[in-house]
Amino acid sequence: MKPGDGERTAGSLRKINDFPFYGARYYGDYGLREFMGGALNGPEDVAPFFEGLLSRLGKPAKLTFPPGPPPRFGCSAFYCRSSDGRPLAGKNLDWQRAPVLLLKTRPAGAYASLTLVNLDFCDLFGLGSFEHSLLLSPYVPLDGMNEKGLVVSMLSVEGGASYPRERGKPAVGDFNIIRCILDSCATVEEGITLFRRYNLIQSSPLPLHYLLADSRESAVVEFFGGAMHVRIGEDRTYLTNFLTLDPAAREKGMGECPRYGELMRSLERGFPVEREEAERILRRVSRFREDFRPPSTIWSVIYRPDEGAMGIKVGENTPWYRATLRGDRP
Repeated sequence: MKPGDGERTAGSLRKINDFPFYGARYYGDYGLREFMGGALNGPEDVAPFFEGLLSRLGKPAKLTFPPGPPPRFGCSAFYCRSSDGRPLAGKNLDWQRAPVLLLKTRPAGAYASLTLVNLDFCDLFGLGSFEHSLLLSPYVPLDGMNEKGLVVSMLSVEGGASYPRERGKPAVGDFNIIRCILDSCATVEEGITLFRRYNLIQSSPLPLHYLLADSRESAVVEFFGGAMHVRIGEDRTYLTNFLTLDPAAREKGMGECPRYGELMRSLERGFPVEREEAERILRRVSRFREDFRPPSTIWSVIYRPDEGAMGIKVGENTPWYRATLRGDRP
């Protein structure tokens, strides 16, 4: 990690469209090995760790968590297969409008990945600095895929979910765990194993659950009742914003969330889902609003794990943008 890496990262930034939607390549080491090795025992360690990271990058800052109103979340995600058996995953991120970043990372000794980042969410510490948000962006992915074709996506959970805390385990943030998995895991099974190594710190007003997918299988990871729960191996998986592995929560959520019902009807009809149909499904469960009053659909993404490729659409009236892990530019 060298101070010049911050300038190289900032210099790679380019605007893809005026949403605004940016692409960037992160240069240098962002300290993930230290982070995963037990740098955090609890929430009190978060600010000191990232202060140290910014200092090593030549951009020191004093970090505190400012109070603010809780955002309203949404989101829909699914995993399925096309007519030739190839895997496909889709996600709508429903939140509040903010600059979107497609970040490419190629850290030494770890897997390369493409991640989608809400740059306002990177400013958890209230600095109001675009440059600092960019430097912190590897740690706050909301969606992503690595060079092995492993996809990890988060969705908020309303009611009943909580992260267990086990003595002796190191901690990571519930968004940070996505980065840990993408950099170090090649399969869904490895990702689940890594989840079990850590206590999660809740970074936002609502806890999260996760969809993991690779070329062979998918998994749902949820937390409730003092434990982590996993469902793995299904060719069709779909999630919105309620627990699906808790029978009572699932029954209640199915009656209250029409987006979940739409995903279920779309994916259980028995026909394969091609890319064009995946786009239509995401449109049908979109929460886009012209004024972007939250929660509104900020981006839609379709992953092709076997190709190492993804398509991203920000807002409503912009074209799909295709990105791959080849080369330096996202």
